Amino acid sequence: MKKLIYFMMIAIVVATSCKKEEIVEPEPPKPIPIISFEELIGYWTTIKWEYDGNTYTECDDVKFLMWLNDKGAILLEIEFNNDYPWTDDNGVPWGYGLFHDMCGGNWGSQNYYFIDIEKNQIIFADHLSLEIRVLFQVLEYNKEEQILKFELTKTKPSMSFINSIYTMKKL
Repeated sequence: MKKLIYFMMIAIVVATSCKKEEIVEPEPPKPIPIISFEELIGYWTTIKWEYDGNTYTECDDVKFLMWLNDKGAILLEIEFNNDYPWTDDNGVPWGYGLFHDMCGGNWGSQNYYFIDIEKNQIIFADHLSLEIRVLFQVLEYNKEEQILKFELTKTKPSMSFINSIYTMKKL
């Protein structure tokens, strides 16, 4: 009986003295950016615009749609440049972007922009208030052909066609 009690005491001491291994959850992988800030800098022109199940490539195709919906430019040219650049407190670089209407309308806009690498978004913001004006969700980028595809997900004020998809070529 003494041996049994002695054996049980040793088993209890051994069982309570073992450290449990801490389970460390691996960090989720960092998102891979579709396009970098440096790759974005340049002049881009729309080669295809998709909205509501239709595809448009020419100004004549979209003029009636613009008039009918009283919305802003559809076929865009965007100049992403590095004029007036700065880096914010989070280390994110900002640049200066200019929008142009390819179809000859008197429409243009300029705002600061940055890329949210984690969400793969190109965000244009007011240069004073930094309020988001335009938000594009980057869908894909062909580096060799320099073709960028993104979806317009937000504008303020709502002047454009939300959820339209732009395919643009870098000139």
